Amino acid sequence: MLARLQVLVQEIQEQESEDHEESLAQFLAHVRGVIEQETGYVCDQEEPTLGLPLVGSALDASKARAGTINGYFARFNQIMFAGRLDGSATQALVFTTVSGPTQVKPLDWPVEQGCVEVIGAMVAVRSQDETFGDNAGRALFGTYFLDLDVLLPWSRRLERVENNSDVQNHNLLDSKPLSATGFEERQSLDFPGSTATALTKKAFDLHGELPMLDLVRVHEQGHLFDSFNYLPLWQQVLPNLLLILRGGFSSVGIMAELEEAAALHALKQAQSPHLALAELVRSLTPGEPRGPHAQGYRNLLKRFLIRLDHRVSEFIQLEPDAVLLHQLHRLTEEQIRQVAREI
Repeated sequence: MLARLQVLVQEIQEQESEDHEESLAQFLAHVRGVIEQETGYVCDQEEPTLGLPLVGSALDASKARAGTINGYFARFNQIMFAGRLDGSATQALVFTTVSGPTQVKPLDWPVEQGCVEVIGAMVAVRSQDETFGDNAGRALFGTYFLDLDVLLPWSRRLERVENNSDVQNHNLLDSKPLSATGFEERQSLDFPGSTATALTKKAFDLHGELPMLDLVRVHEQGHLFDSFNYLPLWQQVLPNLLLILRGGFSSVGIMAELEEAAALHALKQAQSPHLALAELVRSLTPGEPRGPHAQGYRNLLKRFLIRLDHRVSEFIQLEPDAVLLHQLHRLTEEQIRQVAREI
């Protein structure tokens, strides 16, 4: 059954990619029709979807009522995600649930009812689109999903820092940062060098492992915390208008604002804020950032360095006449959280 579903959804995506104008509703109607034709399962209930102005729309994968697409997939312990950014093709994937749904209540959660965590793996279909397919987590309307197919290889790749030689570790953690004159050079993002690796090594040394699952979990919870500012739409008109303005009236810009807010939450709440900082630094690439994650992470890192610069004299391990980016691994976990709380 899994292989047949994989072929089914891949064919739909290939057809869809030729026509960017097809709406999410049309795409879902196509899926419903194929399910009925191939399996006899009748999808006769309205599909739960929500959208954000100028961003796009998505199937609410947290709901699996009988007679819907996810009502069908739930019979096989699977979940289908589908979404469409304005101006692009609908994307879809299917994964198998390995844990959950589990009711959780994060620290400082603002309402009595908690949120829901689902952990999945064995993805049958994965989009190649950066904004949809290659993510270790997704948050949708009170539920967040963690994708082990992305998370575990990512964690193993980063944990290779454990195998560094003593000389390599010395070069990472004790090398002298570039000198800087004035605040612009101190706050520069232009030459990240091995900063992300040094932060990863510091995280590993402090925890004996890389708490990647926690980092992604707290990031996705950050999206759900942030959603209280914007949903329901009819009660949060002004915040949504301001979000649209900050995002420059573009879907990527608006999503970058949301990614920045979730990453800030992770800096404050993750077990390893060094690991959270490492992911911000790892997003730095030459030229303009591509995609909402890279754009949002770069903006947050800029704001973090500005706040750190204001307090550089308080942290005796920092050199005030050197590039701050190269010294982030020298900060303690609590110092990182203190700076993050001031943003």
